Amino acid sequence: WLTPTGTTNPLSSTIDTTLLSTAKALIVDAVAPSAPNSPVLSIIPTSPTTGWVNSSTTSLTLQATITPGEVGAAGTAELLIDGLPFTPAVTSATGVPANTDTTATVTLTSPQSRIATGNHSLSMRLRDSVAVTNNGPNIGTQSASVNIVADYVIPTVSSVTSPQPANSTVKVGDSVAFTITFSKPVTSPTQFVSVGLTSTTARSAVCGATFSATVMYCAYYVAPGDTATALSVTGTLNQAQVVDLAGNALANQITNPFAGLNIKVDGG
Repeated sequence: WLTPTGTTNPLSSTIDTTLLSTAKALIVDAVAPSAPNSPVLSIIPTSPTTGWVNSSTTSLTLQATITPGEVGAAGTAELLIDGLPFTPAVTSATGVPANTDTTATVTLTSPQSRIATGNHSLSMRLRDSVAVTNNGPNIGTQSASVNIVADYVIPTVSSVTSPQPANSTVKVGDSVAFTITFSKPVTSPTQFVSVGLTSTTARSAVCGATFSATVMYCAYYVAPGDTATALSVTGTLNQAQVVDLAGNALANQITNPFAGLNIKVDGG
């Protein structure tokens, strides 16, 4: 060591000794973890159509198999959407998966705020324990993708109409039809909707089951003893059973399709 004037620095031997005594081993790891295999997606709660995310979804969990020993003690799994990381990143807790694990899992909660409506793919990659200032860990190749469809639009009743002529009279054996139209295709089992009569026996209109349709067809059949001066629909649909492909349940109820028609029921 030399001073600025070119003479020997009397502290050089002390500095050399200090440097030697504090020397540490340097481990170089430039190998990224392998891509996770066989990813499996779980949607909570389960939607009626595989891979669909709806307005009620609370979490998405992607699990995949990994090669043990590649992530170190502080590795993480990271969830990707359409091949890119979320902002901010969605990762597992530090050290999960453990270095000896054969599977990795990462969960996204409240996906409605993180995933836009539409078609997407989810995948996973691993980040190992290496942490270098200004660089970060080695990041592995992403896994194969799992496709999802995000649909948060809740179906509604657009209209309830009847072709029955106003001021008409229906008798035993006649049927009175009405149609429920929805804002988007829905699926529903057969539903029974109460009708308003002046007679005491309860009666219902039958609404046929639908599968991914925008229209539900209903009919009330006049039975012996039924009477009414102005037939009405007083019942409601089971909204939880009327769902779209994603599993979003019906938001509102039907109205009386016979209002103002003054349909007389004469079941005598």
